[in-house]
Amino acid sequence: KAKEDENISGIYLYSEYPETGIATLEEIRKALIDFRKSGKFVTAYSNMYFQGAYYLATAADEIFMNPEGTIFFKGLNANLMFIKGTLEKLDVDVQIIRHGKFKAATELFSEEKMSRENREQVTGLIDDQWNRMIGDISEARDIDMDMLTRVADGLLAKNAGDALEYKLIDKMIYKDQLLD
Repeated sequence: KAKEDENISGIYLYSEYPETGIATLEEIRKALIDFRKSGKFVTAYSNMYFQGAYYLATAADEIFMNPEGTIFFKGLNANLMFIKGTLEKLDVDVQIIRHGKFKAATELFSEEKMSRENREQVTGLIDDQWNRMIGDISEARDIDMDMLTRVADGLLAKNAGDALEYKLIDKMIYKDQLLD
């Protein structure tokens, strides 16, 4: 609705650590891109870009960052919890019925680590999501996907200077300068 409101000339996006999942970030990002199609601006600024905030910022016309800022562009991972040992200490007996190769939902109760099959499916999900994210970032920032992967894998972008060097941002600027 903001793109139809004549009183709104643009959006200043300020986000460091959006507390939401990737699917929601994708929806918000698409809405920002759609908003830009109305001819109105979207400007992103942050003191610190965590992965999700940076992904969202790539929907903006320009991305600015505090010169003393930090960026966490490191790829995706997953952490799984296994409570079999805890249940054993509590003398809790779990009854599990499963059939098939990729049935890992109950592994947290029955295993102490990921099965090969679960590792395969979780890795596939993460790789798919990461490829979509860097594909979107690549398109928005005109940076080769292989370069983005090298930057993430090598943890090459840690601060605003690095982010500018790798073209992840457009300019280092203090917030008061941006607002002026």
